[in-house]
Amino acid sequence: WIRAALAEARARGERTAVLAFDEHAASYAGERVYSLGKRDALHEAAQRLYGVLRRCDEDGVTYILSESCPTDGLGDAVMNRLLKAAGHRVVRL
Repeated sequence: WIRAALAEARARGERTAVLAFDEHAASYAGERVYSLGKRDALHEAAQRLYGVLRRCDEDGVTYILSESCPTDGLGDAVMNRLLKAAGHRVVRL
């Protein structure tokens, strides 16, 4: 789904990116991928998230899709920030 949505966005002229956990980053070969770290080490995502979003801005990215994470513990803070950055737009698959 993510690859198809990115292709549609690129066809509209968007500069696209994926925020992905390390376990899935290779699935997006050929895309601009920013690592959130390991999915079972959400402290990495918490530490990297602001930097990754800044990097997207610096790189002129206009359309971002992100993987989600469980909302227990620190995952709640990570998802809260992702939701704010996404304007609370969520696609449930």
